[in-house]
Amino acid sequence: MIMVALPGLGSGLQPWCPLDLSLEWVETVWELDFTETEPLDPSIEAEIIETGLDAFTKLHESLLRFATEEHGSTEIFWTFFAENNISHRALVALFYHFVQTVHKKNVGVQYREYGLHAAGLYFLLLEVPGSVANQIFHPVMFDKCIQIVKKSWPQESNLSRKRRKEHPKNSQTNPRGHRKRGKPPRKEDIEMDEIVEEQEDEEDISFSAWDLCQIRRAIFHLLKNFLRLLSKFSLKEKPQCVQNCIEVFVALTNFEPVLHEFHVTQASNLDQAKYIPELAYHGLYLLCSPVHGGDKVIGCVFHQMLNVILMLEVGEGSHHAPLAITSSVISSRNQAVQFISSLVDELKESIFPVLRILLQHICAKVVDKSEYRTYAAQSLVQLLSKLPCGEYATFIAWLYRYSRSSKIPHRVFTLDVALALLELPEREADHALSSEHQKFLNHKFLVQEIMFDRCLDKAPTVRSKALSSFAHCLELSANSTSESILEFLINSPTILGIESHPGTFLRNSSAFSCQKQTLNPGDSGVINTDSSGETIGSRERCVMAMLRKRIRDEKINVRKSALQVLVSILKHCSVSGMKEELSILQEQCRDPAVSVRKQALQSLTELLMAHPRCAQIQKAWLMGITPVVMDSESTVQEKALECLDQVLLQNIKHFNKFHGGDDSQVLAWALLSLLSTESQELSRYLNKAFYIWSTKDKFSSAFINNMLSHTGTEHSAPAWMLLSKIACSSPKLDYTRVIESWEEISSQQNPNSNTLGHILCVIGHIAKHLPKSTRDKVTDVVKCKLSGFHWSLELISSAVDTLQRLCRASAETAVEERELLNQVCGDVLSTCVHCLSNIVLKEGGAGNMDEDLLVKYIFTLGDIAQLCPARVEKRAFLLIQSIVASSADADHLASSQGSSDAPASQPLAPVRGSSVMPSVIRAHAIITLGEQEWPVGQYPCAV
Repeated sequence: MIMVALPGLGSGLQPWCPLDLSLEWVETVWELDFTETEPLDPSIEAEIIETGLDAFTKLHESLLRFATEEHGSTEIFWTFFAENNISHRALVALFYHFVQTVHKKNVGVQYREYGLHAAGLYFLLLEVPGSVANQIFHPVMFDKCIQIVKKSWPQESNLSRKRRKEHPKNSQTNPRGHRKRGKPPRKEDIEMDEIVEEQEDEEDISFSAWDLCQIRRAIFHLLKNFLRLLSKFSLKEKPQCVQNCIEVFVALTNFEPVLHEFHVTQASNLDQAKYIPELAYHGLYLLCSPVHGGDKVIGCVFHQMLNVILMLEVGEGSHHAPLAITSSVISSRNQAVQFISSLVDELKESIFPVLRILLQHICAKVVDKSEYRTYAAQSLVQLLSKLPCGEYATFIAWLYRYSRSSKIPHRVFTLDVALALLELPEREADHALSSEHQKFLNHKFLVQEIMFDRCLDKAPTVRSKALSSFAHCLELSANSTSESILEFLINSPTILGIESHPGTFLRNSSAFSCQKQTLNPGDSGVINTDSSGETIGSRERCVMAMLRKRIRDEKINVRKSALQVLVSILKHCSVSGMKEELSILQEQCRDPAVSVRKQALQSLTELLMAHPRCAQIQKAWLMGITPVVMDSESTVQEKALECLDQVLLQNIKHFNKFHGGDDSQVLAWALLSLLSTESQELSRYLNKAFYIWSTKDKFSSAFINNMLSHTGTEHSAPAWMLLSKIACSSPKLDYTRVIESWEEISSQQNPNSNTLGHILCVIGHIAKHLPKSTRDKVTDVVKCKLSGFHWSLELISSAVDTLQRLCRASAETAVEERELLNQVCGDVLSTCVHCLSNIVLKEGGAGNMDEDLLVKYIFTLGDIAQLCPARVEKRAFLLIQSIVASSADADHLASSQGSSDAPASQPLAPVRGSSVMPSVIRAHAIITLGEQEWPVGQYPCAV
C-alpha cells in the first residue's frame, strides 16, 4: 500500500520542487523565524499555481495517505524525501509564502484559498509520523497557519472603509470610525490605518456570495485537517500555541448560525459536522484533553468562553465591548454554556475547581445592564446546577459574601442570581453535609439572607432591585408545588418577628400583623451599613415594617418596587387585618412622583383582580383610583381611566349574559353599587371620566342597551346611576323605556331615592327629545310630588333640576322659559309659603310641627325660589327670617337663665309661634337665606 502511494507522492510534490528555487531564500525564511523576508520569485509562484488549486489538492491527497497510516510508513516517507533530494524545509517555506501573502496583503479570493490550503498542507505534514524528528514544527509558522482562519475571512470593516474612501475627508472625519466617541486615537493606530489605506488604494476588492462560499469551504477543510492533527500532536509544551488555538476557536464559535443542536463528546464524528462552530467546539474539546495540558488548558478555554457567555466581543486585548443582544449572540451564549456543561458531565470532580473560578468571574465581569445581567445569571445558574450539593453549598456561601461587596453592581447581580436560583426546584437535603452547609441548599436562605438583606441596603439601586426581586419571587412561589416562599415568610420568626405555628399559611389574617418597628432612627429609614453595604447594628426583621419604610423611601424606584412587594403579599393573604396597608396603597395614588402614582394604580387594580369579592379592597380601590381622574398629569389621568374602563365598563354585559359565578361581572356591579350608595361622594369624579369617554365615542348603542337591561333588576340603582352620567352625551337612549321606568317607580309609595333621583336626572338630559305631551305629564307629576313634599331632600334637588330642564325643553325662547318657570314653580312656591305660615305664624304652630316636614318646606322653598325669583314675595323672606331670628332669641334666653345681669336689650323679636326652633331647621333657614338674591333695601335685614 505504501509502495503504491510513493508514485502519487512524487507526482504531488512535483510542482513544489522547482529547480530554480533559491536555497538561500529558503534558509532566510527559517533563520528569520517565518517573519518578514524577501518575497518569493514570481516565476516560481506562477509555476506552482499554474494549474490553480490542483497543486494543493494533489499534494494533499498524497500526504493524507501517509498521515493516516500507522508508524510503519514513517521511514519510507522521509527516506523518499532524502533519496529524491526533496527538502522538507523548502516545502514548508513555500507553504509559508502563500500563508504570509494572506496575512500581509489585501488579496482576492484565489490567493485566500491558496493560503488556507497551504496552511492545511503544513498541518498535514506535521501529522505524518516523524515530523517532530525532522523538525517540521515551528511555533511561528504554526501560529500563522492558525491565524489565517481569521485573516482570510473578509472583515465587515472593509465595507465601511470602502464607503469612507468614496467621500473626500474633511477636518472632522474620525480616522477610527469604529472607535468609541470621546476616546482619542493612538498614534500607532493612525499609522496602521494609513498603511491599510495605502494597501487598499492599490486594489479595491469586493467579494461575491460565491467568493465567500469558496473561502468558507476552504476554512472548513483546513479546520478538519487541523482537528485531526490535534488528536495526535501534543501541544502540552507549547502554551503560546495553545493560547492562539483557543482564541481562534472561540472566535469561530460565532462564525455562522448552527441550525441544529449538537453536543461535543469523545464519540463525536467529525465527518457529520456541517458548520464551522461545530468544528471550533470540537477543537476546544480536543485542547481540553490531558494530551494538551489538562486543567491548565481548561482554565484558558473557560477564560476565553467567559466573553461569549457574557455576550462581549471576543479577541485580544483587555477591553471587550458588549455586543448587541441578538438571536445570534444569544445562540452563541447557549452553545457555550452547553459545551461547558458537557465538559463538566464528562470530567466531573477534576473540573469543579476551574468551573468555580468561571462562575466567580461571571459574577465579577458581567455587564452592569439589566438584560446582560439576566442572561449572565441564567448561564451561571445553569452551570451551577452541574455541581453536587457540597460544591453548590460552597459557591452559595461565596455568593452570600459577594452580596456584601463594596461595589453596587456586584450586589445587584447577586440578586439576579438569587432570583434565577429561586426559579429552579429546591435541592433535596444532603445528609453528608454539615448543618452549617445544609442551609445553603434552601430557597429560604436566598430569600432571607440575600434578598431581604438587600432590601435594607444603603444604595437605592440595590434596595429597588431587591424589592422588585422580592415581588417576583413571591409571584413565583404562588405557583410552586414545593414549600412556598410565602409560607416560610410567615412561619419564620427570624424574618417577621411574629409568633407562628406549623402549617400556618397566608390565609391566616394575623400572619403579617407584626408591630410597627423603627428600623433606623434616621428619616430615610435605611439601615446603617458599612463600606461594603453590609447591614450593621441591631434591627427588627419584619417584612411589613420594612415595606412601610420602603414605601416612604426618598427614592422613586424604591417606592415603586416596595408597592409591588406589598401587593404581591396582599394578593395571597386575607386582608381583613390589613387596613393600614390598604390605606398606604390609597395614599400612594397621590404620591408626588408620576411613576409611583401610576404603579399604585396598577398595584391596586392587580390586588382587586386577585380578590374581586373583597368589599374592603373594593372600597380601597374606589378611594384610590376614582379621584385620580382629576390628576394634573395627563398620563396618570389616562392610567386611572384605563383602570376604570378595565374593571367597570368592559365587564357590563347584557343582563341575559350575567352570571353570578363570573367574578368580573359581579365585581363591576359591586363597585357601581358602592358608587351609588356608600361611596356616593366619589361618583362626582366619574363625571370627568364620563365626559372624557364621551368625547372618544366610548358609549355604543350596545353598551347603553346592556345597561338598560339591568334597570329592572337588583342592579337598577347603579344602572340608572351610570345612565345619568352618560345621558347628557348620548342621544341613543330608549326614551320609552325610561318613561316607563319613571312611571312605575314614581307611583310607588316608598321608591328607592337613589334610583328615582338618577331617573329624574336622565329625564332632564333627554327632555328635549321627549314629546311635548310626555314632558307636560312628567312636569305635572314632579310638580305634584314637590307640592306634596313626599320626597327626600336629595330627590327634591333632582326634581327641581329636572323641572327646570323640562321647562327649558318646552320653551322656544328665554322669555318663554322664564314665564313657564314662573307658572310651574310659582304654584310650588305658594304651597311652601302657605305651609310655613301655618307653623310659624299661628299660635302654637311650632309646638305641633313635624321637624322633617318643616325642613322639606324650607329646602323646597330655597331650591324652587331660584327658578322663579320674580314670584318670591316679602312674606316668604320674613317667614325664613323669623325662623333665624327666633333661634337667636331662644339661644339668648337659654344662656341668660340663672344670670342676674341679663342685658336689657333683645334682638329682633320673633314672629308669633316661632319662639323655639331646632338647630337643624335654623341651619336650613340660614342656607335658604343665603341661596336667594334678595333685592337690597327691599326687605329689612336680619339681625
